[in-house]
Amino acid sequence: MREKLVQHIAEWLEKEPLAPLVVDIGLAGREVFFAHSGEIILALSLSLPHLEDPLRQEVVSFLDVQWEEHFPLGSQRWYSPGQGKRRERHPLPPGLIEGLQPSTGPHPFANMYAVWSYAFYADRWDPVAKAWPEIRQCWEDFRRLHLPLKSRGDALWANAYLAGMIGLLRIAKTLDLEGEVAAVIEDAEQLARWCLERFRRDVARLALPIFENVGHFDRWRAEDMGGFFIPLPPHHKAKPDKFHALTPEVGVFLARQAPESVNAYLEFVERTLPGWYLVGEERQFHFGENFVDYPDFSLSIFQAQAFLGGRSVCELARWVDIPWCVGDAYFVQKLAICLHVAVCRKETTRHEDPRSK
Repeated sequence: MREKLVQHIAEWLEKEPLAPLVVDIGLAGREVFFAHSGEIILALSLSLPHLEDPLRQEVVSFLDVQWEEHFPLGSQRWYSPGQGKRRERHPLPPGLIEGLQPSTGPHPFANMYAVWSYAFYADRWDPVAKAWPEIRQCWEDFRRLHLPLKSRGDALWANAYLAGMIGLLRIAKTLDLEGEVAAVIEDAEQLARWCLERFRRDVARLALPIFENVGHFDRWRAEDMGGFFIPLPPHHKAKPDKFHALTPEVGVFLARQAPESVNAYLEFVERTLPGWYLVGEERQFHFGENFVDYPDFSLSIFQAQAFLGGRSVCELARWVDIPWCVGDAYFVQKLAICLHVAVCRKETTRHEDPRSK
């Protein structure tokens, strides 16, 4: 696992600058991945405990540039889809890039866990401390616009927002900002209650009905997707929101508070999504109008298997599969998760001797 991680990151940095990844799966529409620095900073920061110099220092230097030029909590976090070498394994149609814009995505507070990861794993507390006014402003803006959570977009990113609160709390404590800690804890508890209530409530709808016809299935799909998927605009688009953007901390919280629900969700995966981990595999649910799933689909379920299901390193290693592209931040996250689990559980596999700095 570590050899794969080193090889992929070394190739990634050698190929930079890279453009975001454009993925068009069908009627669900086109999405742009790795379109902002939050995803990049998170993935590479998580890889740092498993890298050695000189590559480790190269990664830290690259992260420093992203922090300065594409601050993850500001509007400058976005990369231009048309600038840099293409990530795709295939040529794009002429004219596709012109005018292409990434989706608006979540509130930048969803990147707060990445900010903490950069500070902690890269030992970059000084620049993070200097950015505290911007960090606090991002938090205040998030509170004003999104608390309490309401929309489907909020539901999709609820785990990221809760992880962001955890990251913010750690930052505030490290910087000795005791006056902020109580307010962060209050917001975190509100988010945690919302996530837990949803996690427990929606599990009751996981049982698949006997579909009378395609129309019956389409109505079911459009309404709630059985509690596992959340339908998203424009149409024929859905994502596994309970698993989306999971972190170890959020996973442990949900697994401890709702173990029966965890088992039910993971059983749904085993029963209905057998090829979830395969890159480029047929779309696992409602194949036809979309021919594959988006790259974040397999990452979400992979994180759930690791952080909710407590899967072994051997199982996780088998589910890593292959990267979508050069500079695949999700592939890096999967490998880093495997190595993290191996270290925490003191497991070894034929793939890796989990010694870490």
